[in-house]
Amino acid sequence: RTSPTISVPADVQLDCGDDTSPNNTGNATGTDNCKTIIASYTDSHDPRNCVGKVKEVITRTWIVKDALVGGNSASGDQTITVVDTTPPVLSGVPADVTVECDRVVPPVSTAPTATDNCDSSLNPNYLGEERAVGACPNSYTLTRKWSATDACGNESAIQSQTINVVDTTPPTLNLPADTSVECTDDTSSDSTGKATGTDSCGSVKITETESSVSGSCGDTVVITRTWTATDACGNATSADQIITVVDNTPPTLNLPADTSVECTDDTSSDSTGKATGTDSCGSVKITETESSVSGSCGDTVVITRTWTATDACGNSTSGTQTITVVDTTPPMLEVPEDVNITPSGASSSYTIVSSDTCGGVVLTMDYSCQKRKKDGSLVSKPCEEDSVVLEGNTVTVIESGGVGNIITVTITSTDDCDNFSTKSFVVNVLRGDEGVGNGVDLNTPGHDNNGGNDDPGTGPGNPGAKGGKKNR
Repeated sequence: RTSPTISVPADVQLDCGDDTSPNNTGNATGTDNCKTIIASYTDSHDPRNCVGKVKEVITRTWIVKDALVGGNSASGDQTITVVDTTPPVLSGVPADVTVECDRVVPPVSTAPTATDNCDSSLNPNYLGEERAVGACPNSYTLTRKWSATDACGNESAIQSQTINVVDTTPPTLNLPADTSVECTDDTSSDSTGKATGTDSCGSVKITETESSVSGSCGDTVVITRTWTATDACGNATSADQIITVVDNTPPTLNLPADTSVECTDDTSSDSTGKATGTDSCGSVKITETESSVSGSCGDTVVITRTWTATDACGNSTSGTQTITVVDTTPPMLEVPEDVNITPSGASSSYTIVSSDTCGGVVLTMDYSCQKRKKDGSLVSKPCEEDSVVLEGNTVTVIESGGVGNIITVTITSTDDCDNFSTKSFVVNVLRGDEGVGNGVDLNTPGHDNNGGNDDPGTGPGNPGAKGGKKNR
């Protein structure tokens, strides 16, 4: 009897999880010279516990038999080595995320899962997190890592979640209120207020810049002060504060002193003084107006001159100066030179010239009579009543009183303010044989101007003479 011949499949190495059936590892075959061959196998398993990454060794014993009862057989072994060289696979690692620095960094979430071709239950390993400094103090990066290792020491690729902690939120800026200040006030932020700022992730730096445009008048101005709050990561918030510099303050007015001037003096401000003014916010324009009321006499007057200082913004200050025009100057008075006349019986007239710079004048007259005696002495004598009259500005000697009479005419010119001037002139009455202008001085001793009668009251040259009279 001849045994059949067997052909065993080659030994094979499979990965854990691969098909170990003969469909994958091969079937044994046999030949026999007489009968049909029947092949069968049995497996024995030898666990190796991943020594050398071998999970187990399967010894597959193949037997082929012919078809005879109690037939002949042949056997042979095939070795199937099952190894685990494939690392586990991680899944469910949290996605990368970016959060603001003021937000809560997400905690380590439920661990990812791991699958393996050999091990049915694996727990991933959390490898911890690493922190890397970011581009600015308030930013950083957290890297969380996981891996899985199967029973044969195959380690999965490390997978990670990146958490970017950033600061892209600008700080909060708190502005000082818009304000208006006078030209003379301090416009710096020390006086008009300073901005403040806060940031959710760190400190804030406050800076200020400004620009200005001219206001509507004078030196007024509108200042735009730009405040900026900048955090440590360069995020910035800016806003404007408006400071309006106004001029509501009237200028200062410096008045010339009150004064008194004569009627003939110049009353204009060129002579009586001009006001000046200053302003804290620009130039000043000085204007003057005046009103007047009559004084107490003549052409005197009281002038009220109103001075006004107006600045470029229309603010003004006014004050008054009083100019009192007075008359303390006596009027002008001109009387004739002394004259010599003869007793012709006719009247003689003389013109008085008088005027005043501050009104009218009133002329009044006094006159007196004298007689010269032979010894040259003068004696008073009464003048003829109404022998000298004043009408208007004309003095008329109506009655000379006879030869030897000396008439002294005194004129007083009084103006409206009771200033007066007084002047006199003399009318000498000559004897006819002496004549007017013959060079004879009748008032020298040895000349008897009363015709030899020393009685001035009864002499033929002054019959009935009486006292003088004042005419106005």
